[in-house]
Amino acid sequence: MSINVQIIQPAVPSYRLDLFDELYNIDKFNVSIDACEIDDVGVQSVSGGREYIDLHYIIKKYLFGKIVWQHGLQLSCKLKTGDVLIVNGNPRYLSNLPLIISAKRRGIAVIWWGHGWTAGGKKWRAWLRKKYMCIADSILLYTKDEADQFISEGFDANNVAYLNNTINTIPILKYSSQWKESDAITLKDKYGIQNDRIMLFCGRLTKKSKLDLCFLALSTLLKDDNKNIKLVIIGGGPCAEEYKNMSVKYGVQDHVIWLGEIYSDTEKAPWFMISDIFTYPGAIGLSLIESFAYGLPVVTHNNRLNQMPEIAALKDGFNGYVFTEGDGYDLARVIIKSFSNDEKLYSLGKAAQKTVIEEYGFTDMLNRFVQAIEKASNLVANKRRINSGG
Repeated sequence: MSINVQIIQPAVPSYRLDLFDELYNIDKFNVSIDACEIDDVGVQSVSGGREYIDLHYIIKKYLFGKIVWQHGLQLSCKLKTGDVLIVNGNPRYLSNLPLIISAKRRGIAVIWWGHGWTAGGKKWRAWLRKKYMCIADSILLYTKDEADQFISEGFDANNVAYLNNTINTIPILKYSSQWKESDAITLKDKYGIQNDRIMLFCGRLTKKSKLDLCFLALSTLLKDDNKNIKLVIIGGGPCAEEYKNMSVKYGVQDHVIWLGEIYSDTEKAPWFMISDIFTYPGAIGLSLIESFAYGLPVVTHNNRLNQMPEIAALKDGFNGYVFTEGDGYDLARVIIKSFSNDEKLYSLGKAAQKTVIEEYGFTDMLNRFVQAIEKASNLVANKRRINSGG
């Protein structure tokens, strides 16, 4: 018997499409996705015309953005006992509450899917998040580290699952295995960076990315006569112009290559392949996993409380390096440390790719998701059967 699965998301980013497509194509599931065209932080949905994705919902914010409501959301009439509702784990989305209450009354399993913690989260928010989780039948966290922490705090291990959140790494691993040195030479020649060391940043240009620390670090390195370093920036966002002006203020504009927003993997991938390190001075998320998949070591800050859950994949000195949070001078030190030993840098890259293959593979994440759905469905169906004396 098939399981109807309704997934509620703020938005559908492009990196989630492969996961949702795989779930939709599983015969034992009837999957539908409900989301908004644009979420509360400006992330734009993509659907590619997929019939199972419905984006006809509107975000409204209240109390200065502290409360978010997705107007028009309803529990699917197809859901029955043993079916599954998956809600996004952002506690500010109070529109999930009536859906959860209605689902539990009808014997529908509720999965809370989201971060166990979030970068810079306050204690009262963490407390509220955990209270919210307890309403659901099971929780699906981003990483094993989070799951282990929650179980140690008293959450029932039977009701806690994790994904080791990732992107579709399969094409990336294939691409990197076919990469030719001649391709690197061609790209470097085009930009006149044949003899340069390359730091790559790829992500939205927001306050969260803290690119000013990269400029300070680069300025420090240039003063120490490290002239052969380039910072390549892929991405756009609300702080793009501010950061461009900042690069001029720090006097590093001639050592920064601005590529803007690139959505095509075929255009973006070569930059990951020719770079020496990936640097993200702020709270890093899935870009860490993407870099690792290309075999690119990551440099980011050391305060895990102010990082996204994917930081669990990074081990300092094994597949990347960390610097003191907020310290551009220490970032400069770590960058020089990275460039000073090519043999070590090569081993970091190999370890990064191995981490993805062994712990953060796309197929593994999909399998964990499927298991979480099936387990939640069985738990609620069995509980309903016991309570009814069946």
